[in-house]
Amino acid sequence: MALRTEQKLPIILSIVFLTLAIVGIVFYRATASLQAAIETGRKTNEIIAITDEIIALSLDAESGVRGFMFTGVDTYLEPLSAAKIRVPTGLAKLKTSAASDPQLTEPIEKADAAARDFLSALDEKVEYTPYKNLSECLSVRRKIKRNVGHTTDFAKKWSCKELKVKISDGEILEIIE
Repeated sequence: MALRTEQKLPIILSIVFLTLAIVGIVFYRATASLQAAIETGRKTNEIIAITDEIIALSLDAESGVRGFMFTGVDTYLEPLSAAKIRVPTGLAKLKTSAASDPQLTEPIEKADAAARDFLSALDEKVEYTPYKNLSECLSVRRKIKRNVGHTTDFAKKWSCKELKVKISDGEILEIIE
C-alpha cells in the first residue's frame, strides 16, 4: 500500500519539525554552556588581576622598606603606605569575587593572613630608629665600618634603622645587637 503525497507530507513535516527542535535544543544548551564558560573566564581573569595587584603592591612595599632601611629617607615608605591601604581593599575584592566558589575560600583566607603578616613585618622593620637624622646615621656607619671592617653575615648588615649603638662624645662605645 503506497502512500499518496498528501499522506506523506504530514509525516515529512513532522520529521523536519522534530529534527529542527532537536537541533534547537542542542544549540541552546551549547550557548548556555558557552555563556557559563565565558563567565568563569571573566571571574578567573578578575581574580588573577586582583592577585597580581596585591603581589605588585607587596613587592613595591618591600623594596621601599629596604630602601628606607638602607638610606633612612622617609620617601621610600610611600609604597608601604599605599600597600597598607590597597592590599586590604584588594583582599576584600578577592573575597567578594570568589564568594561563589567554596574551593577558593580557604586559599584566599591563607593569602589574607599571609599578606597581613607580611605588612606587619614590614612595619616592624621601620618602626624604630635611634638617630636624630640621616647624617648622624651615616656618620655612625662610616665609623663602624672603619673600626670593625666588613661583614659577610647578612643578618648584621648596617642599616640606619636597625643599627643601635651607644655614642659618647662622638665616639662609639658599644654596638648593641
